[in-house]
Amino acid sequence: MLSGCRYNSKIDKRNLSLHFPLHQTPKRITKAPPVTIFIHGTKLIRNPQFHTIFNSTPNLIRVKNIDSHEDSYQRIATLCTSSPECFPFDHCYLFGWSGRLSSSERREVAHILHEEIQTVVKKYKQEFNCNPEINVIAHSHGSNLALNLGTYALEKDTSYLINSLILLACPVQTETMYYINSPLFTNVYALYSSLDVIQIIAPQMVRYTYVDKQGSVQREKYYIPRLSSRRDLYDCILLLSRPRLIPSDSSLRAE
Repeated sequence: MLSGCRYNSKIDKRNLSLHFPLHQTPKRITKAPPVTIFIHGTKLIRNPQFHTIFNSTPNLIRVKNIDSHEDSYQRIATLCTSSPECFPFDHCYLFGWSGRLSSSERREVAHILHEEIQTVVKKYKQEFNCNPEINVIAHSHGSNLALNLGTYALEKDTSYLINSLILLACPVQTETMYYINSPLFTNVYALYSSLDVIQIIAPQMVRYTYVDKQGSVQREKYYIPRLSSRRDLYDCILLLSRPRLIPSDSSLRAE
């Protein structure tokens, strides 16, 4: 107030105080780092990694907790080094299972994988206050194991989506091929070679039920389809996946 102002004596002087909370900083919006899950394929002879690393129990473990001399550690570390933003090493997981050539076991193990992913998502949500982006890279029949996750898309307790499902040399199976259209999978990439003989002759599974003295028993039987039938299966899965094979906003282009 100016000293020469004639209204100086008539003005009610009050102290103006503004209350600001001390030491309060604006909340930063953090994004959870992407989580990548690797799934191996069938092990026809023996899977020592399953016994030494996973204690013969199907489960999901962080890659960084594996012995650095393991082949899986070195391969995944190479990928993470080449693209650390897409594949941050500290957030890569490896899912171990027996690798038996059994469709029923792949279905059972898929349920365990589903529960493991639920647990991981819950931990990330507590830490980052949001769900992480889940990406799955699966090889051989590990791809069919991953496709079985599509059956959990409509369950109420399913708390995640798989942003990218990458199938490497997936043997096309009639029982899992249609799961590629499950709403659980946002983007699906099917990579294979027509010269991969093992993948091409991969047997199909059929279930049959017979009755014995103890009642009805369900069995699984494998057969190798004719080459023409096998080509029909490949044409079918490419037709199913083509709209979702490469996202429209991706820099990748089919050759």
